[in-house]
Amino acid sequence: MRGPVCTLLVCTGALVATGALRAQSLDAQSLDAHAGDWVWTADDAERQSIATSIDGAVSGMNVLSANVARMRLALANEPPARLSLRFDADETVLSLDDTEVHVPSHGSARTLGPGGERGRASQEVVDHELRLHFASMRGTRHITLAVRNDRLIMTVRIESAHLGRDVRYTLTYRRA
Repeated sequence: MRGPVCTLLVCTGALVATGALRAQSLDAQSLDAHAGDWVWTADDAERQSIATSIDGAVSGMNVLSANVARMRLALANEPPARLSLRFDADETVLSLDDTEVHVPSHGSARTLGPGGERGRASQEVVDHELRLHFASMRGTRHITLAVRNDRLIMTVRIESAHLGRDVRYTLTYRRA
């Protein structure tokens, strides 16, 4: 069995589309608040929370598998220093450092993730939060983006049958 390999947006393999963005649910003001360039605040506590969550997710594996999975997950979940969001009628473009991921505005579509894997991507806007969903054969990555106090809060949850429990963490970004 191969250990899970996750990128910030793609949990090795593909990502499961959990819903379509409905035209009537679009809140232009919410999307405008999210748009633009953001820089990670480089919080050591956030970096530690990623490591702690990964440790918990691999804790039930045998030692060899846990070490490989931990190393792959840590590399794949390195916080991007820069994040950019752009919206148009057809798609949302999420840029993480030098990688762009295109998510359709309506329905779901196959897309290429930052690690080069193909998966299904979808999005929805709920309570002024942008929720991106990426699904693969190996798991699902949910990213919730919310603007609070002029900060962009990115909450990540990775689900996979290969992990003992979900990987969950939060990153904080400020305007560039």
